[in-house]
Amino acid sequence: MFRIWTLLLFLSCALLASDKVQIFATKLDGNSTLIHANGDVVVLYKDYYLSSDAAIYDKQDGILQLFGNVKATKGADYQMLGNYAKLDLPKKEKEFKPCYVLEQKKNLWMSADKGKLKGDDLDIRTGVLSGCNPVHPLWKIEFSSSAYNTKSKWMNLYNARLYFYNVPVLYTPYFGYPLNTKRR
Repeated sequence: MFRIWTLLLFLSCALLASDKVQIFATKLDGNSTLIHANGDVVVLYKDYYLSSDAAIYDKQDGILQLFGNVKATKGADYQMLGNYAKLDLPKKEKEFKPCYVLEQKKNLWMSADKGKLKGDDLDIRTGVLSGCNPVHPLWKIEFSSSAYNTKSKWMNLYNARLYFYNVPVLYTPYFGYPLNTKRR
């Protein structure tokens, strides 16, 4: 009986701990509502692993801001890079400026001025995407905006221009496609 209660206590603590924001840094300052972190900042939140040069966390509003060399990894699915990130934890909104996204499973990358993740939807403004070498891609698609659903793995691009070796080949006002092998 003691083992069952110990297991239940451990599981309930693990579930409650998953919503905690853990911040590690070289220098931490704070008060009852704000935490300032500087130098080699690492933030753990649910299945996110974030790192940056500096961070500010407002415990009252649940807003985490990261500054300089921001790197975010969510599980094994994707990675995001930028210079600034804002995570509104209660609203489940994340914003990156500028934004570089790497989708690990499909080896697809996207670079943009701004990216915003709200729930399962990633909206990106003015960007480029490709599945080739990021330095000199064989092909790339430039777009004015995009919408990607991380759950359904469906990508919509608007004002898309396809380039092969920097030569424009095709323009389409809308282009939608899946990022998985599910037939639709």
